[in-house]
Amino acid sequence: MKFNHHLKFRFFISDHFIFAGLFLIFALTGCSQSLPKATDPLLGKIIDSKTGKSLSKADLIGRLSGYEIIYLGEKHDNRHHHEIQEELIQDLIKLGKKPAIGIELFSVDQTGYLMEFVMGSSRLHQGLSIPQQARLLRNKLQWERRSDSEWENYFRFIKIARKHQLPLFGMDIPQGVVRRISSVGYENLSAVERMLAPRSNFNDPVYRDLMYRRFTEAHCGWSNPAHLKKLYQTWQSRNEMMAETIINTLHNNPKRPIVIILGGGHAENRMGVYERVLSKTNNLSQVTLGLTEIALNKTDLPAYLEMEQVGVEISRLPYDYLWFTPRAQDEDPCEKHKKILSKMKR
Repeated sequence: MKFNHHLKFRFFISDHFIFAGLFLIFALTGCSQSLPKATDPLLGKIIDSKTGKSLSKADLIGRLSGYEIIYLGEKHDNRHHHEIQEELIQDLIKLGKKPAIGIELFSVDQTGYLMEFVMGSSRLHQGLSIPQQARLLRNKLQWERRSDSEWENYFRFIKIARKHQLPLFGMDIPQGVVRRISSVGYENLSAVERMLAPRSNFNDPVYRDLMYRRFTEAHCGWSNPAHLKKLYQTWQSRNEMMAETIINTLHNNPKRPIVIILGGGHAENRMGVYERVLSKTNNLSQVTLGLTEIALNKTDLPAYLEMEQVGVEISRLPYDYLWFTPRAQDEDPCEKHKKILSKMKR
């Protein structure tokens, strides 16, 4: 197990799997926007994982622009990650590309609201200023309870799509169904719920066990078999839905690349969404960029590039390219809540 998995996965678990007191713990600790003054020598560097050599942003853009599907793996609460993603999309546009943009944090059923705003086509928008339209959109997307900083992290992509008239789509299954799978399990969903949450035929026990370990780390070491099974079912269904939206979007827009804004775990080791897309059509070119927080303790580059057995085939690198950034928060959230977690384990 690589040293930094628990750091990367802690927030995306909390963002989608509401579970008793743990959700409160992560809601309180995962939203910090304080960024440390890091002196790590890797900070700001872009690395080609295959060679271990650094490259410039211009070189990176040149390479990414040749792919049909570009995954920009993030940690959801890290503002630096969203600033880099925005910059990369703008650079692609400067190269003459008209990328479609898919965002994990919005669900498929919210795509209509997103495109209404992008196209400025809603009758409800008539007579409203842009800020008023944005507030209306935020309300429709049910983001009122999220912090302003969270909203701004993702609204930046909506603004780009509107300015350049780019296709924009949500990728996830509806949040109500996410909660239901993680609560009762996929097999107990109603027929209608199953229509909204595709079931995956992916079956790799090695990958399943790896994800079980990551889920456990994301919950600061707490887990039980029944809960892990439900989390994995949710994970699989979400990856399946995201892959389907990507493929359908690309088929309808064959001449443009698709930029995917998603948690890094969904494309790490070329698994998750990446593997699901590959399983459905093997003629699409995909590339992964992992926006990677520097470790709490300074670590040499080889530790970040450690190969890992993630399936029945061979060990794989984490991402095609890594971009090292400051952390969203200095401390480990689990340290603050050891007593609560201890009681939950008992």
